[in-house]
Amino acid sequence: MKKFSSTILILSSIVVVIFLVSSCVPMKALQTPFNLQVVEVSETSAEISWGYSSSYDGFEIERKTEDGPFEKIATTDSTIFKDEDLQPDTTYYYRIRAYKKLNKSPWSNPVNLSTLEAQLRTPTITSVEMDQMERKIKIKWSDSNRTEESFEIRKKGEFGTYQIIANVQKMEFEDSEFLEGLTYQYQIRAKRGDKYSDWSEPKSVSIDLPLPETVRNLKVDSISPTSVKISWDCDIVYVSMYEIHRENEDGETVKLGTTDKKYFLDNTVDQDEIYTYKVYAIRGVSKSYSPAQVLAIVPPNIVLPDIEDFSIIDWGSDYIKLYWSYGNNGQNGFEIYRKEGNSGKYELINRVSANQKYYTDTGLKNSTRYYYKIRAYNSQGFSDWSIIVTTVTTY
Repeated sequence: MKKFSSTILILSSIVVVIFLVSSCVPMKALQTPFNLQVVEVSETSAEISWGYSSSYDGFEIERKTEDGPFEKIATTDSTIFKDEDLQPDTTYYYRIRAYKKLNKSPWSNPVNLSTLEAQLRTPTITSVEMDQMERKIKIKWSDSNRTEESFEIRKKGEFGTYQIIANVQKMEFEDSEFLEGLTYQYQIRAKRGDKYSDWSEPKSVSIDLPLPETVRNLKVDSISPTSVKISWDCDIVYVSMYEIHRENEDGETVKLGTTDKKYFLDNTVDQDEIYTYKVYAIRGVSKSYSPAQVLAIVPPNIVLPDIEDFSIIDWGSDYIKLYWSYGNNGQNGFEIYRKEGNSGKYELINRVSANQKYYTDTGLKNSTRYYYKIRAYNSQGFSDWSIIVTTVTTY
């Protein structure tokens, strides 16, 4: 029995010695987690990940705010962690260490992140200026958001409503779409996904440039019974369009249209008419004070034979009788023009039927010289003018 007790005592001593020896041998240090990085951030959550290439039981995660101490918030056996229920627009710091049984690694280098703003702050427009050399409206603004993705710009003219015109990532924009003589307002707002800030306070700019110069070198290039082509050769600064008007002999004026070319083809003329063309230079909503003008005499369309044997066969103190000879050439009738005195102007006095060969002009002044000419017409055009005949009424 005594021998057995001695044996037990010896074994116990060996165990104690082994324990003491093992407790004095330091444990092998665990690898420090590496490549700690931010994966994703929202307004109230953040996801981080890290690398680890040795064996482990798990990881401890600590977090702190800008001014606070690190505090343990979780353990995980994964190398990715999502932290939820965070405060918007707040900066957080994270660090990680591995553990295996009682052994723990050093802490990783910390990583910091800022959660997204719950409400994007409104940008402030700092300047809206018209660059007359480049002909652009240049807009700049400041922004205190950290997480905006882009900025939307909207514009309103004097007589319109706001329209979004651009989405940009820089805090500046150049607008070349405007008309002189108008005032425009601009607003900016920040954008992130489907979230927006409020629109900024509007800033205005007035486009005030001098009136365009008058068009020069206006001329008639070609003319026919059905069309007139006009052109001009001048360079006027910043002119974008030209506006064309046409005036007839009665003083009636019509606007034919606008063009960005330096020529215009009018296919709406009437044959045998005299027109005055007027061309204005257009810059935005402004146009030159006075137009360039050119005269165009549209010829008749000659489709019928000449009239033969046009003559005066009788006259008195207040009448003159005319005669002409003309076959059946498809005419609808005849136009008779008269001029009083040498300085008078020919005027249409009557249209007569296709088979008529005589016409008596009555109600004339006595002792007065009159001139006559005649032509045939149909729906397509005219004959050439007859010869001119003249006489003086008797006293």
